[in-house]
Amino acid sequence: MMVIAPLLQRSVVLLAFLFTLGLRPLLAQQPVYDPEGQAERIKKIYEESRNDPNRDVINEDVRGRDEWFFYQRAYPFDRIPANGRGMAVQQTRIMQEQLQQALQNGAAKKGATLLGAKQWEEIGPYNVGGRIRAIAVNPLNTDIIFIGAAAGGVWRSTDGGANWSSTFDQQGSLAMGAIAISPANPQIVYVGTGENTPHPMSLTGEGLFKSTDGGETWQQLALTQVGAFSKLYVHRQRPNIIYAATTRSNGGFYKSVDAGVTWTRTLSSDAYDLTVSPTNSDVLLVSTTNSIHRSTDGGETFTRVSGTGSGFDGTNGNRISIAMSASNNNRVYALISRTGGSQGNNLADAYYSIDGGVTWKLSKKFGESFFRTQGNYNNAIEVHPTNPDIVIALGIDAWRTTNGGVAWENRTNVYTQYPPFSVAHPDHHVIVFDPKNPDILHIGSDGGYYRSVDGANNWSRIGNKLPITQFYAMDVDQNRNYRAYGGTQDNGSNGTVAGTSGFSKTWNDLSGGDGFWVAVDKSNSNLVYTEIYYGQRIYRVNVTTGATSQLNVSALQNDPGDWSTPLMMSPTDQVTLYSARRDLWRTSNRGSSWQNLDVPGNGTASTMALSPHDGEQMMVGKGSGGVYFSVDDGATWTASKGLPNLYVTDLVYDPVNPARVYATFSGYSNRHVYRSDDKGANFVEITNNLPNIPVNAIEVDPANNGHLFVGTDVGMFVSLDTGATWFPFNEGFPLTVVNDLRIHQATHTLVAATFGRSMFAINIDNPDVQGIVINPAGGAVIETPDTVEIRWAGFESEVKVLISYDGGRTWDTLSQRASGSSLSTPLPMARATNVKIKVVEISSGRTAESGSFSLTAPANTQSLNQRGFVATALTVRNGYLWAASRSSDTLYFMKLPSILTKTPIVRTGFSGEIRDLAYDAATDQFIALVANGDYTNPGIWRMDTTGTALGQIPLPEGVTAISGIDMTPQGLALITPGNQATLYVVNPSSGSVVAQYGQLEGANGQDRRSLAWDGQGLMQGIPEAVVGSQFPTQLQRLGLNDPLTVTEATPVILNNQLNLEFVGLAWDNGNSNAEKRIFYATDTNGAIYRLTLQGGTAIGAAPATGATEAATVAIGTVTPNPFREEGNISFSVRNAGDIQLELWSADGRRAATLFSGWVEAGTRNLSFNVHGLAGGIYYVALSDANGHRAVRPVVLMR
Repeated sequence: MMVIAPLLQRSVVLLAFLFTLGLRPLLAQQPVYDPEGQAERIKKIYEESRNDPNRDVINEDVRGRDEWFFYQRAYPFDRIPANGRGMAVQQTRIMQEQLQQALQNGAAKKGATLLGAKQWEEIGPYNVGGRIRAIAVNPLNTDIIFIGAAAGGVWRSTDGGANWSSTFDQQGSLAMGAIAISPANPQIVYVGTGENTPHPMSLTGEGLFKSTDGGETWQQLALTQVGAFSKLYVHRQRPNIIYAATTRSNGGFYKSVDAGVTWTRTLSSDAYDLTVSPTNSDVLLVSTTNSIHRSTDGGETFTRVSGTGSGFDGTNGNRISIAMSASNNNRVYALISRTGGSQGNNLADAYYSIDGGVTWKLSKKFGESFFRTQGNYNNAIEVHPTNPDIVIALGIDAWRTTNGGVAWENRTNVYTQYPPFSVAHPDHHVIVFDPKNPDILHIGSDGGYYRSVDGANNWSRIGNKLPITQFYAMDVDQNRNYRAYGGTQDNGSNGTVAGTSGFSKTWNDLSGGDGFWVAVDKSNSNLVYTEIYYGQRIYRVNVTTGATSQLNVSALQNDPGDWSTPLMMSPTDQVTLYSARRDLWRTSNRGSSWQNLDVPGNGTASTMALSPHDGEQMMVGKGSGGVYFSVDDGATWTASKGLPNLYVTDLVYDPVNPARVYATFSGYSNRHVYRSDDKGANFVEITNNLPNIPVNAIEVDPANNGHLFVGTDVGMFVSLDTGATWFPFNEGFPLTVVNDLRIHQATHTLVAATFGRSMFAINIDNPDVQGIVINPAGGAVIETPDTVEIRWAGFESEVKVLISYDGGRTWDTLSQRASGSSLSTPLPMARATNVKIKVVEISSGRTAESGSFSLTAPANTQSLNQRGFVATALTVRNGYLWAASRSSDTLYFMKLPSILTKTPIVRTGFSGEIRDLAYDAATDQFIALVANGDYTNPGIWRMDTTGTALGQIPLPEGVTAISGIDMTPQGLALITPGNQATLYVVNPSSGSVVAQYGQLEGANGQDRRSLAWDGQGLMQGIPEAVVGSQFPTQLQRLGLNDPLTVTEATPVILNNQLNLEFVGLAWDNGNSNAEKRIFYATDTNGAIYRLTLQGGTAIGAAPATGATEAATVAIGTVTPNPFREEGNISFSVRNAGDIQLELWSADGRRAATLFSGWVEAGTRNLSFNVHGLAGGIYYVALSDANGHRAVRPVVLMR
C-alpha cells in the first residue's frame, strides 16, 4: 500500500483553504515582463553555443543547459521570483500534512492511503552518476564519506563508497554547494545548499543545514537568503566558529560564532573559494572572480593581496580557486580562469606564494584546453596535506605537480579515452585528500565520484550506487517490460534493458555528451533514437548489439531545435520519427529523407504530442509561448486558445478520449495545467490547488483517465478528478525536479525521470481510492461568519455532508445530496474548538471525516482598560470622550481616539450617581441622568461644559425609573428599564413629551443599560441578551417606531472574556470612516472599551425601519429563543398580500425560507423546523411585496 507521508513534524494552523486556493506568495523583487527580450536573449545564446567549436569535441554545453533551465522558468520575465521554489516547497509540505491527516481521519484509519499502491521505487541508474559539487571525509573514520550532488542532495557512505544512502530527500533544496565536518565532533556536519555555478540556474539553495547525528537527520539553520555555497569551514581551535564562502545572491564571506545559528557578512563580493590555515584558523584567504583577500583575524577584516605589486594578475578573471598547504602555511596556490582565449575559450594560469599569499609568482600558463569555455564552472585546486610540493589542479582534467608548480602533468586525459571515460569523467569540481592516507584522492566531476589510491596515477569510479543522474527526457518500451531510456546532463543517453521481473538498476550507455529526448522504435524495440543538444545529431542505437549510427539530419541544420529538441515516434504507424524545431520534421525511412511540416509561430518547439487515436492529430508547443494543433496530419495548423504566454513543457493526448488533450507550463505565474476537450482548439485551466511551481510533465492513466499525474519542480502530484483537486504523490519520492513521465501500459507502471535523482517507478494498478475530506483541514482555524468550501475526494457518486460542533458526538446535515467534490456552505458566527466534517457516499455508505478544526469569530470590542478612575456614564463632544467617575463629582474628558490623557472638571449644583450622559450640540450643554443603582429615583439635569448645573428637566408623568438617555433629532430620548420598556422623546428644555413608544416587544435581555443614538436608531447594551450563548452580550438597536422593537442585534465579541457588563455607552459621531461605526462603553469595573461595527450596519442587521413600515409588518415573538431546530414565530401584517418569512445567517446570507405566499391581514403564528442548519446567530426577516421589512435576532443552539 502506498502511504503518502507528512513532510513536516510540526503542527500547522490556519491552513483551511490551502488545498482550495493555494498560496499566492508576495515576492520581494518583482520580475520585469519582457517576453521579446528574453526570447531574443536565449536565441542569441543558443546561436553562440551552436557555433562553439568545442561542442564537436566534448558534446556538452554548460552555458546552454543552464540558460535553458533558467529561461523556461523565468519566461516571459527577466528573472525567477525570489523564493518562488521555497514557497512551493512550503505549500507542498502543508498539503502533505493535510493529506496525511485527512487519510488518518478517514474510515480506513490504519494504513489508509490515497491510492492502493506501493511507494515509489528507485530504478537507477546506479552506475551512471551525476555531477558532484562537494566531498567531505570523516577525519576519524575515513570509511565515512559525504558527497553533495549538484541536484541530488547529500549522500553518505559508511563503507568507503561501496554503498550510499541519503536522508536529505525531503529538504527544501537538493542543489548542493559545500559540506564541512566538525573536526572536534565528526557527528556534526554542515551542508550549504545551492550549486556554485556562474550561470542563472534556477535551483538556488535554501540556506545552511546541520546534522548532529552524523547525517541521520538535518535541521535548517540560516543563510536562506544566500543563493549558493562555494566552501564551508569549521574552525579547528574553536568549532563554534564557521566560515562560509557564498555566491550568486547575497554572496560573500560569512562568519558564525554560534555554530551556525547567526551569521555576519564581512566581505560582500561573491566568494568562489576559501582556504584556512590548519594551525591557526584565524588566518584565511578568500577568492572572488578576479581577486584574493587575506584575513589574520578570523575573517573580521580583509586585505586584498592580488593586483598591482603582488605578482598576481587578476585581469579578466572570472573565477579563482585557492589552496593553502597544511604542512607549510606559507605555501599557497591559486588557479585563475580568465576570459580572452580564442573562440570564447578561457585562459588558465596557476600561481604560487611562499609568504602566505602576500606575494605571488606565476607557476604555469595552461593551454586553452585546460578549461575550454568552462573556467567559471569546473575550477578547483588542492594541496597535499603533508607535502607542499604536490598540488592537484582541476579543470576539464585533473593536473598534478610534484615539484611545487615547476612542472605539471595531466593525470586523467579524459578526451583521449572518450568515449567511454575509462579513466575518469571530464569536468572536475572538487578534490579531497584522504585525512589518514594522502595517497588516496577523492574527486567529484560531472560523471560522479572517482577515487585514486596511488596519488592520482590511476582512477576508478566509486559511486556505482549513487542514483544522482540528471535526466532531461525519457521513454519506455511499450512492447517489452522494464525497459526505460533517458537523456541526461553530462552523461549522455542511457537505458535499462536487463530487467526481467523489475527494472535493472545497472544501465547501458547509448550515446555520449549531453543527452535529451529518446524515442523507442515502435516497430523494432531493439532500436532507440537519441540526440544531443539542439538536435544537431540524432543517433539510432541497437540496444542489443550496441551498434550506433548517426541519422542524416543535414536537411534540418537550417532549422536548429531547442536546447532539448522534441523527438518522438508515431504511436499509430509506429514507423515515422518526428523532430520538432521551429517547424515539425518527420522521416519514415529512419532518416534517409525528411519532410517539413510548416508550423506557425515564432521560436523553437519545446514539446510536441502525437495522438494515439489516429495519425491526423498532432500538437506543437513553443518555448516562447503558444500551442499549435493540426487535425489533418500537419497540412494545416491553428493556434490554440485560452493558454498563457509561458514556456510550454508538455502536451499529452488523453489515451481514452480522442478529443481531450492536456498542456503544462513552466514559470511562476500560477497557471500551469490546462485541458482541452475539442482536440486542442480551446483550453481551460485546471491548475487549481497545485503549488505555484513549474509543471514539467503530465501523464493520463489509461485505465482511468480521470487520474492525472504531473511532475513538477518539487516532486509529483496526482489528481483523481480530472484536475479539480491535486494531491502530493511523493511517498518515497524526493522533493526534486521531475522533467518527464511515462506510463508503461502493460505493467500499469508510472515512471518518472528526475533532474538529479535518476528515475523512479510506481505501480498504479487497481488503485483502491480512499475517501478523504481535504478541506477544512484538521487543526485549521476558520474565522466566522463566512462561507467555507468543503472539499473531498475518493467518492464516485453523490454524498451527504454533515458537520459536528462537539467532536463527532452529534451531527447536523449541511447537504442531503451533493455531487462533485465540493460544497460551499455558510457558517454562522460561532466559536468552537472541536468541529468536524463528515462525508458519506450515499450509494456505498463509505465515510470520511475531517480532523478537528476550530471556528472563531473576530473580536469587535477592544478593552482600553481603566484610565486612572472608575468610568461610568459616557458621551462624546467635539472629538472628546466625556466620562463620569463613580462615587465622585469629577468628570474627565479625553481626546479621541487615543484617550491617553485626561482633563478633569468638577460638577456643581446637583448630586447623585450619574448613570448616563447626553450631549446637546444645539446648546453645547450636557444632560446628566442621576439615579439609584436600580435606576429608580431618577433626575435629569442640564450642565454646561464646566460642570455647572443649569437646571433640572421635568420627567414624563408616571416615570419612576430611567436606565438611559441620549439626544436624537426629535429631542431627548429617555427609556425605562427592562425588556418591556417605554421610550419617551421629550423637549430637552421644557421636558414636554414629543413622542412615546412602547412597550418594548420581543426583546432578549431584561438587564438593559444606557442609551446611545447612532444616526440610525437608539443603541442599548445588554450584558446577557442570549443566556448560554457563545456571544451573550449584544448591542441592540431600537427604532423610533410603534410598536417598539429591536431592529438590529449585534454580538459583542471580546477575545478574552465572555460578557461585557455594560454601564455607559456612547457613539463616536466624529469618526470619519464610513465603513466603521465606533462606540465606547464602560463596564462595572470602570474599564473603557472601544466597539467597532464594520459596514454601514452591524453584523447581520437589517436597516432600521420607519414607523409606517413597522406598523405594516411586524414580528412578535420567537419561542423558544434560543431554539433547537423547531420553534414558533408570531407575526402580523397590516394588509393582505404576498409575504416572505426568511431566516438569514449572521453574515447576511439567506439560510432558509420559512414561508412564502399569500396571507390575510392580521396576526399569524408559524411553526418551523430548520434541521440541518449549523448553530449560531440568525435573523428572522419578514417582508411584504411593497418592501416593508421587520427583523428579529434568534439563536440556534446545537
